[in-house]
Amino acid sequence: MKECQSQFKSFILDFRFQAPKTPVISNLEALPYSGGRVADLLVGQISGSVNWFGSIRYLMQQGVTTFREIGPGKTLTGLVSKVQKANA
Repeated sequence: MKECQSQFKSFILDFRFQAPKTPVISNLEALPYSGGRVADLLVGQISGSVNWFGSIRYLMQQGVTTFREIGPGKTLTGLVSKVQKANA
């Protein structure tokens, strides 16, 4: 994935990114994207680990109490329940 990451970084060099108007949580840092770091975070998530539990914890700290899983299965719903129980 490092080669893909390098190619993607070269590809997006000419793009200009701004912070999203609606907060979007970065898979890499479990924090909202900020204007100056969008490209770096997008590149980093290609080979970086998804910080799922950190993302859910962050959302809970912001007052989010309802999570909906879209698509088949209940895997993510189960993981959210574990995070909620661990932080209760």
